[in-house]
Amino acid sequence: MRIVFHLGVHCTDDGRLIRSVLRSRSAFLDRPLHVPGPRSYRSLLRETLGILNGATASDEVQSLLLDALTDADEAERILLFHENLICLPQRIVSEQGLYAMAPRRLEAIANLFPGHQCEFHLALCNPAVLIPSLVQRGVAESYDAVMGGADLGRQRWLPTIRRIVEANRAIDLTLWCSEDAALIWPQILRRICALPPDMALDGDTDMAAALMSDAGAAALRDGLAADPPASAEAWTSRVSAALEEHGRDEELTLPVDLPGWTGEVVADLTEAYIDECAAIATMPGVRFLSPPG
Repeated sequence: MRIVFHLGVHCTDDGRLIRSVLRSRSAFLDRPLHVPGPRSYRSLLRETLGILNGATASDEVQSLLLDALTDADEAERILLFHENLICLPQRIVSEQGLYAMAPRRLEAIANLFPGHQCEFHLALCNPAVLIPSLVQRGVAESYDAVMGGADLGRQRWLPTIRRIVEANRAIDLTLWCSEDAALIWPQILRRICALPPDMALDGDTDMAAALMSDAGAAALRDGLAADPPASAEAWTSRVSAALEEHGRDEELTLPVDLPGWTGEVVADLTEAYIDECAAIATMPGVRFLSPPG
């Protein structure tokens, strides 16, 4: 059995991925794929991780967890969604960098199911967007509290992903840039569900639609249904054009008004993020999803 974890990151899809999977479930009802309700496992997984403290689960504990996740004996793939499992939002930023806890947390999560294969899925996010989003969402009382005295220049993804891979040599890790999500949503859905690339799914345009006006989203869906694109490249091109024409500014841009954050700071963070994602995409042990073409 494969236990598949989507672990965020925070401030990226806001639960849209699980909703898209559930909207698309008619396509895989005859497949051994199970999507349990999050309330049935989120507290249980966190509590079990705390008790084991990184140790490998016994056969008894593993069986108890699996019984809580599914009663379908034929299930071969279980999808779990839990962005707080690797890190609480208050601890995302640290002097050691972004998500410094992630390497040992992923190892601990895999140790919950030693008799099965685990997959991990994460959307990376530009620190110039992630940190303001954390402040905006009030994960701490102020920007200074979010930063906790940590150096802004150390809030990078490459060291974190490198440590994850080094600490978990056999990891099955799929990553993508959250900024690309609307353009690669079909890829993400099919990868997490292990479905064929040519299978039609109701949730394919969900992320793009969330960034557009209602009228624009309806026009996009109707247009794609009436004239299906001949390739993934054509699909991406049409969705990109629809976002440009009908995208809502409040969804596509995030005003940044933080102490010491000039336009130059944002540009430097963004440039570093782009360079790091290009490097991460070439790392052994990482499967990186990106727009076709």
